[in-house]
Amino acid sequence: MKKMLVFLVVLCGLGPGLHSQDLVLRRGVVLDSLPVQDSVASHLRLYLPEDFDPSKTWPLLFICDDEGESLQAMRYLKRAADANGYVLAANRELHDTVSLASKVLKISSSLVSLLDMLPLDPERIYTAGYRDGGELALIYPALVPAVRGGLVIASRVPDIALSLEVKKFHIVGIMGKGDFQYHDLRNDEGILDKLKFPNHMIFHTGNGGWPTREDLDLGLQTLSLLAIRDKRTFGDSVDIARTYQAFTAYVQGLEDQGAYLLAHDQLQGAQALFEGIAETGPFREKEKAIRRSPGYKEKQKEWHAAIQKENTQRYEYFDYLDQDIAAFNLNNLGWWKYQADQINGMKGSTNLEERLLGHRLEGYLNALVDDYILREARAEQPDEDALIFLYMLKTLTAPLDFGNYLEVVSLTAKYGDFGTANFYLEELLRKGYQDAQRLYSLPHTALLRITPEYNQLIEKYLRAARYDME
Repeated sequence: MKKMLVFLVVLCGLGPGLHSQDLVLRRGVVLDSLPVQDSVASHLRLYLPEDFDPSKTWPLLFICDDEGESLQAMRYLKRAADANGYVLAANRELHDTVSLASKVLKISSSLVSLLDMLPLDPERIYTAGYRDGGELALIYPALVPAVRGGLVIASRVPDIALSLEVKKFHIVGIMGKGDFQYHDLRNDEGILDKLKFPNHMIFHTGNGGWPTREDLDLGLQTLSLLAIRDKRTFGDSVDIARTYQAFTAYVQGLEDQGAYLLAHDQLQGAQALFEGIAETGPFREKEKAIRRSPGYKEKQKEWHAAIQKENTQRYEYFDYLDQDIAAFNLNNLGWWKYQADQINGMKGSTNLEERLLGHRLEGYLNALVDDYILREARAEQPDEDALIFLYMLKTLTAPLDFGNYLEVVSLTAKYGDFGTANFYLEELLRKGYQDAQRLYSLPHTALLRITPEYNQLIEKYLRAARYDME
């Protein structure tokens, strides 16, 4: 029943399209668009917490996303928004093809509309983003001091956010230790501390995907705690106690998983966050106890071994990939298959540090290959031999990413190599690909599609051959 409640906002004297409109908005439901004619507001997505009261002011978390996934992000964050009293919003018109300047203007106009429509706290306007959106989420407050901070998820801090001479803003990051950018964010954290940016990084034992709802909740609690420290909002004792308990549970969860190094690190961070606000003695005593434990010392050894192996493997990947691309060395795909198998073995290890290492190496290798693909695709005269090799490699390092098989089929068919094209077609179909229509419309495959071999494969796996196979 609570989610079906509505409230009425009477908008008077606002911008074009919003003047004197009665806008009915539902609480506790992610709205994909707003029922207004205004060119900006109509493209907004919005989430109001279940206990939203228009007589109070509310902090805003604006989600920066140019991959079309802001709706999913809002659904991930809605429980944390309810628990911490945040309004969520996003603009559906942000696209990866839009320039940075245009994105900043779109976000700015969105915030103006939201401030007109809703009782938002101007001292607590934040941006948030996941992966590439996280970098945009920190670029914006660096350019616009009125935005007080950012929450970044599975993303590092962009250089521009650190280089601009602006008023310091709050930064909270959430990242898995299995994310290939983990070391980068660790380095960013040290730089932020030296520059005296109020910040806290929440690390968990996952990889590069979305964190748990509990970690997202802790992220928003931390953002609120930084606002309390900066005297931008009143420090309610109940909210502070809730955040204190959340940090205690979070650290205990890390310890229970055997992540003693992360637990120790987060206890140090918690002391800095709560200094002068709550009693930090228990955190300090817990930190000492973990540091003295045999498990901590053992994990230190495992971590140093993992770092050494990671540095070696990253260097090999970078060096060998550059050579193989230059030589179009398809014979070395066997070596890359071995590396992919080794990574999968690490990911399945019972040893936590080895398992996280496997995820970091997988993420690094895929990001490295993607960078080469992007570079070649954007060249005036793309090297299609290089692209064939890179897409073949991606079928080994990301075997369930079907787009890479399709690219190999298309490019090899373009040069008449139907044997290779059909081999990758069958590999694709074995993995469960079902879109026969797309297979019969792939670029450069007109001659391939009328061959008996091609149609036999389509008939065998999809029962949908278009041409006579006899």
